[in-house]
Amino acid sequence: SVKFVDADRSEMVVLEDLADEVTRLLSGTTMTIGDRVSPVEPGHIAVIVRAHKDADAVVATLTGRGIPAVQTRVGSVFESTMAEHLRLLLHGLRRPSDPHLARAVGLSCLVGHSPVHLQDDDVVAGLQERLAGWADLMVRTGVHGLVQSLRADPTVLDALVQGGDGARLLTDLDHLAELLHTACDGRTAAPATVLRLLEGLTADARDAEVAGDEVRRRIASDAAAVQVTTVHGSKGLQFPIVLVPFSAKGRSGTAPHVYRVDDRRYVDAAPRHEWTVGDLGHDLRKEAAARAADGDEQRLLYVALTRAMHRLVVWWRPTQGVGAAGLSRLLFGDRDDQGAVDTSEGVDPLPTEDQQRDSMAGLVNATGGLLEVLELPPRPAPLAPTEPALPLPPPGPPATVDTGGFADPDWRTWSFSSVTADRR
Repeated sequence: SVKFVDADRSEMVVLEDLADEVTRLLSGTTMTIGDRVSPVEPGHIAVIVRAHKDADAVVATLTGRGIPAVQTRVGSVFESTMAEHLRLLLHGLRRPSDPHLARAVGLSCLVGHSPVHLQDDDVVAGLQERLAGWADLMVRTGVHGLVQSLRADPTVLDALVQGGDGARLLTDLDHLAELLHTACDGRTAAPATVLRLLEGLTADARDAEVAGDEVRRRIASDAAAVQVTTVHGSKGLQFPIVLVPFSAKGRSGTAPHVYRVDDRRYVDAAPRHEWTVGDLGHDLRKEAAARAADGDEQRLLYVALTRAMHRLVVWWRPTQGVGAAGLSRLLFGDRDDQGAVDTSEGVDPLPTEDQQRDSMAGLVNATGGLLEVLELPPRPAPLAPTEPALPLPPPGPPATVDTGGFADPDWRTWSFSSVTADRR
């Protein structure tokens, strides 16, 4: 019979084992790249997860062990704090004579005035003059020129670091400026035009079918750290070492179903309830949702498993409902004489523990030992990090940011996806 494990408890076991694996990798493990042998560093390792909450859990576990870790490309830059405050700034640039808008901009992270400070009419008048000057600069030099001016303004930089996350805000500002610069085709534009473009890009980014990798938030620091990102965020990228802790999870029976029927997209928020639209009844909806979920599962698994250049580590757990997961199909699906696996159907029933071990052993033999399978004990004792393996950067002053970058209007961060986007 199959012995299922508790999803929440086994997730904690996986998180601790993942931290152990990172500790082992950083404790003297080396990589050979060409003719060069180099020790594994935190920046060589990426952890790829399915959901943002999983990324939060991974970062918390790693940093709790003293391992530097950051989330990368998680979430849309158009949903960031900087996007909200840039929108305020553009409203102020569009109408610098409006004292109410000037006060709103004054409270933003780009100016950083206090409400008490903004009760002074002279302060507001001075801010209106600054807004008028910035508006004129944008008309003459475009988004790029305005951002360069903001970066060179000591008062703006002081305001950005007041909240202690200046690097994050500057990274998002550069990212937004790059996207708006591209939307303007590199030309200068009035604040009202840029504001309309920002609203349009924000609306597009909220549509999962329109938004692309280019709107995902970028890493705020280039310090050496383990990178934690989602499968969607990892598209087009590769890393020396990839860890995939939660690729096989049971599906939620209450989550909304998203699928297409006759080229029409449906979001079914109540999949357990009976309802009919035309010929679209409960059984047809269930079948369409299952096909869509299966396709998404296979595509996401393919992306996650093909990001590694040198080493890939994947965890699998026998939890309830895991038979439908892509990794379960890959591990335990029926294979032909050539070893190709049929992933069109879920694994139901799940193999027994002995059958699971036999299947894993068969895969190890088929790869000539390139694949290694380890079975975790229920509660592994966590490994303590060793001092040489985890070089943490010395603490720096809290109010410092890197003011370099964004010096070239044609600058952008490239990935395979962006390079090939125009050729699809």
